[in-house]
Amino acid sequence: WQSERDAANIRFMASLRPGDLDALYAEGAHALGNNLDWWEGNWQNRAYLDVLLESTLPLTPMARLLLAVALAGKEAGQSTLAVDALAQCLHNGRVTPEAMGETLAALWATPLVKGPRLARSLAAAAMAHVGLPLAVYPLLCAMVAVNPAAPRKDSALLLELMLELQLARKLALPAGTRQILA
Repeated sequence: WQSERDAANIRFMASLRPGDLDALYAEGAHALGNNLDWWEGNWQNRAYLDVLLESTLPLTPMARLLLAVALAGKEAGQSTLAVDALAQCLHNGRVTPEAMGETLAALWATPLVKGPRLARSLAAAAMAHVGLPLAVYPLLCAMVAVNPAAPRKDSALLLELMLELQLARKLALPAGTRQILA
């Protein structure tokens, strides 16, 4: 069935139950997660992000997972759509920074994603709207809190982005994040 799935089929599946898209988001997270390093050109997977962009519903945990996986993708067009979706969802209040931060932190706790890719995507999201640095900063703080005993070696760009946002916006470093970084 997966090999027969194209963008039109994905959009059709979304139209069947537009108020309950969790199964579609789960399939999208699976499809994008299986191709994070872009081993093959699965252009149809962008349709999952189109559905996410077109919806006006609050992001469920499965929708947040789809978005988090897409932000970590290698393919530039896919990650750009994910950045647009993150910016739109944060700006419109469809997801809180805390909820998205928890999802990104959970994904960051796995070896599936690469820090530089997430840093690139989150930096682009922070620049997408004047208010978004205030929303992206807590996402980064949540990711820092993951596994403080053994921090990831590829977190330098994420920490650099966190510092840039903190200094540019004169943001306070949360006590928990400060303790972990110490």
